[in-house]
Amino acid sequence: MSTTTLWQQDLADLCPWIEEFLDAGELSSFDRTMMASRRRRASIERAEYGSEFWNRWATRMMQLRFENQGNELIDFACTTNWERHTFDERLDLAGCLFPGSVHADDISLLAGGYFSACEVFGDFNMRNAYIAEDGVWLDQMKIYGALRLRSSQIDGRLEIRNSVIARATDLSELLAQNEIWATGCRFMEKVTAEYARFASNVSFNASRFSEGADFSSCVFEDVVSFQKSRFEGPASFEGCIFEDKLWLTNAFFNQEARMGEARFRCEINLDGVTFGAPHAANENRFLEDFTARSGQRSL
Repeated sequence: MSTTTLWQQDLADLCPWIEEFLDAGELSSFDRTMMASRRRRASIERAEYGSEFWNRWATRMMQLRFENQGNELIDFACTTNWERHTFDERLDLAGCLFPGSVHADDISLLAGGYFSACEVFGDFNMRNAYIAEDGVWLDQMKIYGALRLRSSQIDGRLEIRNSVIARATDLSELLAQNEIWATGCRFMEKVTAEYARFASNVSFNASRFSEGADFSSCVFEDVVSFQKSRFEGPASFEGCIFEDKLWLTNAFFNQEARMGEARFRCEINLDGVTFGAPHAANENRFLEDFTARSGQRSL
């Protein structure tokens, strides 16, 4: 039996929905659409069976992918697709392995989503999602691709604390109605959160922004805190509205940081803010921005 036959048999055992396409040669656009539809159905069913069932499948898929690197069909089958699906019951896959990317754009989680301590070997896409009051837990995750929550509405708590995101993080136009905890995170590429609106407490304390962050034009209705955070790349808070306390105690900025056109109706704490040695001029501009925009600041 050839090596090719072996991987085909293993893949068919793990993903029966793909079997009829394994010997089809070059796939037509109709075939690809059909495969995508069947993959989505299988992803939803697998999630509903729970974490133990999921991990048995995911561990074997991860091994198959490792043994056949660059195989497009295996990579395709490794991808999780929940796009446009509504989960009425709690989606609890905490501690699970995802052997490929997660495509969950336009998803609705009506009883919460729990992904604590998951490991994702690709992107985690949850754009334009609706997440009800039970919230979503993305804490202690390792995501080897991007994290995208753009334009999502989250009515419950959002937990990202102690997670590592290897690629870009996109929170642009996010509507967060409850608390966000993103403490102790490592964002290895740029974080973008332009035009996001945060209705409750937001904490990025002790997080590291390796390529900087763009929070331009955000609205913070409650306390927002970046205490002990490190911005290795440029940081922008231009055009933000701060309705309550802003805490930057002991934050570190290695490159340019701007607050131009920001509006403050709150207490601001800059105690212990430091800048990388070559960027003293940036520090002056940063403090000038505060002075121009706010009559209150603590130094």
